[in-house]
Amino acid sequence: MAPAAELLEFLGECISEHKLALFREASSQRTRHVQVVLDSLEDPLDANAALRSCECFGIQAVHWVQPPQGKRVSRGVAVGSSKWLELKTYPTGCKTLTANLRHQGLRQYALSTRESALSIEDMPLEQPFVLWCASEDTGLPAATARGVDGFVRLPMVGFGTHFNFSVTVALALKRITDRLRNSVIPWALNPAERQNLLLEWCATVPKRRRDLVQRFLDQTPYTLADLAPPATSQRFWDMIRPVEEDSAANWQTTP
Repeated sequence: MAPAAELLEFLGECISEHKLALFREASSQRTRHVQVVLDSLEDPLDANAALRSCECFGIQAVHWVQPPQGKRVSRGVAVGSSKWLELKTYPTGCKTLTANLRHQGLRQYALSTRESALSIEDMPLEQPFVLWCASEDTGLPAATARGVDGFVRLPMVGFGTHFNFSVTVALALKRITDRLRNSVIPWALNPAERQNLLLEWCATVPKRRRDLVQRFLDQTPYTLADLAPPATSQRFWDMIRPVEEDSAANWQTTP
């Protein structure tokens, strides 16, 4: 068994069986086949509500282009969802995000109310993609809109022209994930991705996770280097590695 797999078993014994079962079930439903970008949101509460929807529908990777006032995660609105997500933040006006996502092999679609937009029912799902979600008032910046592969819309039959932002995101993700889960598309995390995610989640529970990792190393023939990426994810490594300016002794007792 690989060091990371053994460490996962070790950490799993340090949390309750109930919580571990929840982690395993939730990780089996996680996907990176679709990622979400939150952009041009003047009200951070909109973003927090969207984070909650992303987590509830199993979206693992979320990108947040933030307003000038910076990151503002609301525990009340997001109900802790950011703890379980891979949340990356970017400054407003970031010009490289579209190109970086495309370099990762992701197609890019933006939610829109324009009549020419593709219905979400007809949106192609075979290739991994990112869904851009912007304020219903301002929409995407023009430069970003020019860089996406297409626009998608939600069906509406009333007099209103659009739903509010958080409702739009929730409805879109509901339909997209339903379609994915009822398809033969390999949308779920692969075994290595799921193992890394479980390690990350298990490491969020103990208050002294670095102590636990050190205890694991003391009981096995492994060294800390055996747990470094790519054996584990960069996120997990950042959670357990020693702070460079600390001594080894300080690292072993840092919560």
